[in-house]
Amino acid sequence: MPVWLAELHRRWASSRGGRSRGSVQAFSRDWENLLDEAGLRSAEERSLAAKEAEAIEREGRVILVRHRYRRFIQKVRLPLAEEPVVRGLRGLPEPGEMRARAVAAVREASARVHPVLPELWSAWTGELLEDPGLENPRRFMPWHRPELVRELLGWVFGLTAREWGPGTLVRDAEVALGLPTKTLEKRRGLVESALSRFFQQEGRMGMGALNLAWTHSVAGIHGPLKLILPNGEAEPGRHLHGVLYLSAEDLERAVSIHTDAAYILTVENTKVSFRDAAAANSARSPAARGLVVASSFPTRAVRLLLEKLPADLPHYHFGDTDAAGYSILAKLRSVHPARSVQPWLMEWREAPSSPPLTLYDRRTAAALLAEPAMADFHPDLQRMLQSERKGNFEQEHRAFHLPPAGIEIH
Repeated sequence: MPVWLAELHRRWASSRGGRSRGSVQAFSRDWENLLDEAGLRSAEERSLAAKEAEAIEREGRVILVRHRYRRFIQKVRLPLAEEPVVRGLRGLPEPGEMRARAVAAVREASARVHPVLPELWSAWTGELLEDPGLENPRRFMPWHRPELVRELLGWVFGLTAREWGPGTLVRDAEVALGLPTKTLEKRRGLVESALSRFFQQEGRMGMGALNLAWTHSVAGIHGPLKLILPNGEAEPGRHLHGVLYLSAEDLERAVSIHTDAAYILTVENTKVSFRDAAAANSARSPAARGLVVASSFPTRAVRLLLEKLPADLPHYHFGDTDAAGYSILAKLRSVHPARSVQPWLMEWREAPSSPPLTLYDRRTAAALLAEPAMADFHPDLQRMLQSERKGNFEQEHRAFHLPPAGIEIH
């Protein structure tokens, strides 16, 4: 076999050999680039390759695309009818075989009884089995790799079948689940995407929702802050205009934490809304500034910070107004029972075109309705459930302004 044809087959196998369904368009490579990739550099080698290509084209094993007015080759294509031949030459299984094995793995997993979230487990695996072709991206699964499908289902089951302590490192969770070190880290994107679909959430769901952390916990903070340490004082935030990140280890060492801030403002969206709040806070006079803290699902570092700040310091929270956002507010209220955590710009807003509620949303909302600490949001949660939609829930869509300084919270 000519070296350029072997290279074409190799490139096809790398690009399409692992697909779980057949191709609909012929695989194509630029001719000159293909010759370079095959190591054919001299004019003599390239001329011989062109003659070989013409002969192989007559046999129907490739398709050559030539210049409209000149006869030199521009591209070479592998006909769809030739793909099974290449699979055989390279020992690759047929697409249908891989998909069937992957579907069998899902069917086997669907028979398991989830000890904590049986409804969500049945709904997710059932949805996967509805369309093994996976035209719907919400049902993402690497069907072309059956063993990875089997592993991924096991990881999701194991991660969601137990309660993890706040701030548990993923590497410790791997040990608890009997997995080799860095198993989940190497598949981070895949694992978080699968968890998002399991919990029926838009976008990628972070491990924080399970109380897990990829690295040691840190808290993003903007505003005046003084840590009282066993050997003296530290003032990491008094003269800084940017965001400060403190580790859980440093916060744990602190005997107490003081601040001259007028209030605490925790912000759910740590990338956009937190940065906007920090910038607005920096523009205020020192006496009117708050202590702005990045907090999605409250990490160990955030919990330590809130636990050690004065209990009488007013605390606002600015977050999304879907079920998950209200759940974060509920978790923050449980950190320091002596401190009242008030919502900031978090009333539920109706939006008929918003996404419908998922099973996870309905379960979470029902649980929040049973919590006395969330009684002030029971009307909002009931409106959400009655509308059967998430509403205009993303905090980035609100016209943001900081809480006024000097208002007492009862």
